[in-house]
Amino acid sequence: MLIGVVVFDLKNQYFSDILTAIEKECTAKGYSTIAMFTNKDERTEIACIDNLYHMSVDGIVLCPINKGEEYENYLSSLNMPIVTIGNKLEKIPYVGIDNCLSMRETVEYVISNGYDKLIDVKPHLTENNTFAQTERLNTFCHMCEKNNVEFAVTELSQAEKEIDTNRKNAFICPTDIYAIKLLSIAQRYNAGIIGYDNIRLIDELNLTLDSVSYDIDQTARILSDYIIENKNVSVLVKHTLIKRGSI
Repeated sequence: MLIGVVVFDLKNQYFSDILTAIEKECTAKGYSTIAMFTNKDERTEIACIDNLYHMSVDGIVLCPINKGEEYENYLSSLNMPIVTIGNKLEKIPYVGIDNCLSMRETVEYVISNGYDKLIDVKPHLTENNTFAQTERLNTFCHMCEKNNVEFAVTELSQAEKEIDTNRKNAFICPTDIYAIKLLSIAQRYNAGIIGYDNIRLIDELNLTLDSVSYDIDQTARILSDYIIENKNVSVLVKHTLIKRGSI
């Protein structure tokens, strides 16, 4: 009667929210949860999964940093329900938003508001599993090229340098945490800005920040149903653009 959850850390409020929602769903079904954190380290992730396996958990919700056939074969060899969030694996069930569609709609929304230089503020992409961010980045570039809009791809520390004072600039951020860190810069240059996850902190601080939102409670319900009730999964969760006036 125990479900394991393996995520990067709690620096992003999304992970704390999804953990809370999963715990609520599991408790309602008579199960307990245990969380472990990988800090985006491949070996730590394997150790977390091994520890949960030896605790005889009934299943694992996993945001993976590892990838590849050997890793997926290892997960399959555990003979327990495993479902991924955030980053996708080829052969393991997945629950999350449509990254390509959400970015396509985001770019279209930004362009429709008159912005003519879009700046994608990407996280540091490594050789590890960066499925979600890679899909979004590729779609961002494709959409900008398709619409003949000037664009740049940069990391957080270099974002201000990409501002072109002769254009109407907009930042598209991979998480709301990035967007919050850049909010004062965007306001200084009268630039637009939008993030992902629609974390609680935005409303708690009454921030003017647009964000791509998705239903965390629905996500948690699907995850728990798969592990506990063996319901079918690999589901795309609906997303919504929350417009507060930063674009």
